[in-house]
Amino acid sequence: METITLPRFLKIVDGHIKDMSHEELEMLIHEIAATVPEAKRDKFIFDVG
Repeated sequence: METITLPRFLKIVDGHIKDMSHEELEMLIHEIAATVPEAKRDKFIFDVG
């Protein structure tokens, strides 16, 4: 399996999220937040806030 470059990855992600509802985006952010290591939580909150 080939690796995906960051620009291509972001393009794919953008394609998926552009059609998501507000509620779906909230759930996605919540799922991502659940995986943030403790040492990076302050930065995550700052970035999404």
